[in-house]
Amino acid sequence: MGSTKIKYLCLVALCISILLGYQQKSSCFDDTLKAKDPPLLEDVVIFKNFDRYSAFPDLWHGSDGWIYVSFGARFRRSHHDARSDFHCFRSLDGKSWMSASCPPSLGSIRTKRGTQLKVSVPGWQIFPKDQASTLKRQGWPVHEEPDCVTALIGGVKITRSSDQGKTWQTISHTFKKEIFMAYGPGICLRNNTVLVPLYGRSTTYRKSSSSFVLRSIDDGENWELIKLAEDPGDALPLNETALLELLDGRVIAVIRVDAGERFLHISESTDSGKTWPHYKKTAMWGLPATLVNIAKSDILCAYGYRRHPLGVRASLSTDSGKTWDLRNELVIRADGFGASDIGYPRATKLNDGTILIVYYFTLRDGITHIRATRVKKEHFGKTKLLNNLENNLVLGSTVLLINPTQKHAQEISSYLTDGRIDSASRWESKDARVQLEISLNKPIIANCVELYAGLPEKSLKGLPNAVILEGQGESGWLKLSETTLPAPNREEQYDERWVHRIMFKPTILKGLRIILNAKKSDHTENHIIIREITLRNEGT
Repeated sequence: MGSTKIKYLCLVALCISILLGYQQKSSCFDDTLKAKDPPLLEDVVIFKNFDRYSAFPDLWHGSDGWIYVSFGARFRRSHHDARSDFHCFRSLDGKSWMSASCPPSLGSIRTKRGTQLKVSVPGWQIFPKDQASTLKRQGWPVHEEPDCVTALIGGVKITRSSDQGKTWQTISHTFKKEIFMAYGPGICLRNNTVLVPLYGRSTTYRKSSSSFVLRSIDDGENWELIKLAEDPGDALPLNETALLELLDGRVIAVIRVDAGERFLHISESTDSGKTWPHYKKTAMWGLPATLVNIAKSDILCAYGYRRHPLGVRASLSTDSGKTWDLRNELVIRADGFGASDIGYPRATKLNDGTILIVYYFTLRDGITHIRATRVKKEHFGKTKLLNNLENNLVLGSTVLLINPTQKHAQEISSYLTDGRIDSASRWESKDARVQLEISLNKPIIANCVELYAGLPEKSLKGLPNAVILEGQGESGWLKLSETTLPAPNREEQYDERWVHRIMFKPTILKGLRIILNAKKSDHTENHIIIREITLRNEGT
């Protein structure tokens, strides 16, 4: 009996150990699965109004512990006409936001001695239409609006407060004949040197803009204008620049390039911004950028991604900006719609180590608004593309020229997405006919093509008035549709947009051929910018 009892107890113990071992393995397996799940980005809309163009946010840490975001909700979609409602929101965690009154010190640089400095430029100013010729004679760039003119006025204004922003004194109004634009308030280094990024033309004979810093070493009493980066060949416009002081005392500058390949460039100063020996191209494609220290030698650089898929991205450097990990580039958003008027991110580090990135954005509803995303280091290389619809295929930023008369104009630039488009390089332009052929790396079912186009030229001559769609199936090419395009709306004088959806019978496609026909245009070089070509399978 005793022997039987012992055998029974041993059998029970064996079953328990097997069960525990299975549960432990199951738990480990579950943890492994959870570890593979990509972390979610926390995203929030700060402000959205269907009747306003809300853009160009600024991000500040208030002395009261709040985080502030300020921006203008403009009455018109314009970069020149800045008439707007000014808004300010505040948050403690970047998740919940409330409308707030802007503190008087908002947008200022606080020095180590407690002084607050504001550096501003006039920028685009509004004038009556009858002053256009006078402004042009004075040498200011002028842009005509429907009910006024705007002129880019030169000069730099510096104000100073020593009583926590209660009163302000103008201490300098310099460079009145030079045209500069500002990008951000600037930074105060640990040795109390103040640096403010500006960009503009250093001389009247230059065509391209250059990047500068306004520098003060005496708490804002005196200032020196220092050239940060300039293209000797006058072909590379260097403008909006983000500054960051590293833990070792160096200052790095990431510079927007507004022509050519449009990769961000970087420069470095080892003497508190007094000299900037050289600049070089990075592998980061985007414009413009913002910088923030994460920890030790880790730096985050976020930038607008103004080609398809439109969005906002960020790259990480773990060696103080010497190299950037583009293989694990973080796609913060990839669902922007329309023209490339998105981005301008601002970033800051929160108390819990999270990076808050604020930017302006436009979705398919066409409402440009202000939103924020909370990012952590573990998101890099692990987060999936947002809103990546499997049934959609999009080709963006393609330039099609109608009746080009110069050889250099016969170019096509296309940015492909997700590896789902094999190529879009075969195209023809003859007389009033343009043909673009897109090859897909795997067949898809589609019954709709959506063309989203921009018309930057004031003249309507030569613009397409008809489109033929052909699809490549298993047995070769077949006509999908032939339709007349509606005339675009010309209420605006620039950056026109129109969307045309073309339906056809559901078809398995290996390729798509788009043929645009236009009226004769007297051999002018009008062109159409196809912002997006979207293949859809409606109803699936």
